[in-house]
Amino acid sequence: MKTFDVFIIGTGTAGETAGAMLREAGLTVAIGDNDDYGGTCALRGCQPKKYLVVPAHAALEGAALTQRGFVEKPRLDWSAIQRSRAEFTDAVPEGTEKGLREQGITTFHGTCRFLDAGTDGGTVQCGGETIRAKRILVAAGAQPRPLSIPGGEHARSSDDFLNLPELPRHITFIGGGYISMEFATVAVAAGAQVTVLQRGDRVMDRFDPDLVEELQRGCAARSIDIVTRAETESITAGSARGDQGARPHPFTVNLADGTRIETDLILAALGRVPNTDALNLENAGIEASPRGIATDGTMRTSVPGVYAAGDCVASVQLSPVSDAEARVAARNIILDLAGPDGARGGAGVTDADRPRLDLSVLPTVVFTYPQL
Repeated sequence: MKTFDVFIIGTGTAGETAGAMLREAGLTVAIGDNDDYGGTCALRGCQPKKYLVVPAHAALEGAALTQRGFVEKPRLDWSAIQRSRAEFTDAVPEGTEKGLREQGITTFHGTCRFLDAGTDGGTVQCGGETIRAKRILVAAGAQPRPLSIPGGEHARSSDDFLNLPELPRHITFIGGGYISMEFATVAVAAGAQVTVLQRGDRVMDRFDPDLVEELQRGCAARSIDIVTRAETESITAGSARGDQGARPHPFTVNLADGTRIETDLILAALGRVPNTDALNLENAGIEASPRGIATDGTMRTSVPGVYAAGDCVASVQLSPVSDAEARVAARNIILDLAGPDGARGGAGVTDADRPRLDLSVLPTVVFTYPQL
């Protein structure tokens, strides 16, 4: 059995941030992941997304200026965009692990599962190794929510969109949140026809209605077809017909009101669910719900020796929030193990010493065109 002061499950934003802080405090730290090192933001989210969003916005801006000096509308080369994105993401796993090791963090690969946990830490199995730590930080991230309807297996996820080798003629996005609206913007800028299906009365329903109305006007001007109150009933493979003189579309999306939408690609963007199923949280007695792991303001779970941060927590799934949660968790773990004056053992820590997460003001941005 290998022993450390802290073991971290997950190598995304939260895991990396906490690992660096804990090592800087002089604690022995190990980290494990069952996926490529780097996490959602660096591999499948905010960072590679920018390689698509930036040229898309530039193209749309150029198109808007064709009457003000631009000779013609800019055209995007999807293959070149994907090559640029891949150059970045392909280097992330090795670079992330190398960076962690250079900080003195021991790295493990494989599925991490709790064997036990309590006030004094816990025991985890990861990749065939058994690891004991005085504190454990769960930063396991999240994954795309599957589409649970007949034919849902034909739908792809946002992870797949980032890796599309070719852009389809027509894309249907199911869901009207961040992911759908940002990728719909990219797709239409690159020349695809786009339909967005939103179950509610309007897309981006957490934003001010007047801002969303402006976004929807912009989408209509660029031929993004937004269908609200759209109850997606099923997906069938094959199409009854194709466009005049064109090959048939391979899929049909069937709505509850009888509407049929023929399309080449269906992207389900229904949010993300926490990666907690394989952790064996029940072995540790850690409370969790379908929204994620329950934590208090110090990012401590229901088990005093275990903390959690990032998208696996029942909180807001944004990279800056993951970073903030990790910083709070790391500072509290340091207090547990080193104390307020750096004395090993954490003696003399009071509740007033403990930092707490404050999400009362949370600015955010959506990379649509125009942006929200």
